[in-house]
Amino acid sequence: MNKSIQILIAGLLLIACAGSTKLTVSYTSKDLQPKKYTKLAIVALTNSDPNRLVIEEALADQFEMIGVHAVSTFNIFPLAGRPDVLSEMDLDEETVKNHIRETVMKNNIDALMIISLLDSRQTERYVSVPVSGVSYYPSYPAYGYAYYDYYYYAYGATHTRGYYTSETTYFVEINLYDTNTEKLIWTGQTKTENINSIEAEAPQFARVIVRDIQYKKVMIL
Repeated sequence: MNKSIQILIAGLLLIACAGSTKLTVSYTSKDLQPKKYTKLAIVALTNSDPNRLVIEEALADQFEMIGVHAVSTFNIFPLAGRPDVLSEMDLDEETVKNHIRETVMKNNIDALMIISLLDSRQTERYVSVPVSGVSYYPSYPAYGYAYYDYYYYAYGATHTRGYYTSETTYFVEINLYDTNTEKLIWTGQTKTENINSIEAEAPQFARVIVRDIQYKKVMIL
């Protein structure tokens, strides 16, 4: 590899590391046997349709860049992240789970990534006074549960000296399932601080997730 290409790659890696989203922890299944997936579907459980589409498409694009066929589920699971609508439909737990399972099979999805918000914390501080950062201690992943079990569960100003400013930190959990075995094969948690826009942050969010999955050889590319 010549020096100019090495410099280019190094520059791209620096760009990829920019942004406010960080992967705080990740796990892979102890008995993981990497395999090739033909269709990875991504579902973000959020009640904001525009935000959901941006997040899902950013991840799908990032997976496509490493050779994994990935799709947004915005049209496949139109009610994802809308428990208010589902509660009005008065569907029982088994009916919802069966619908998820059938939809996955009908669409030939062999890997499913589910993204859910664990927590969000807002703090107000006086800019000129040092304050301690927000810390978060993640829970251990719930191995042993199928993707539809987790899906149902998860679904259920400016820094000027002398001013008060509000800061919001988001903690997100990402679970990746093999839908044939119904097992969790990778899980991670991210921390994002002070999002200016979902459109600007989504690519970085996607990069940190896909980079870890690629690094840990969770799937055959």
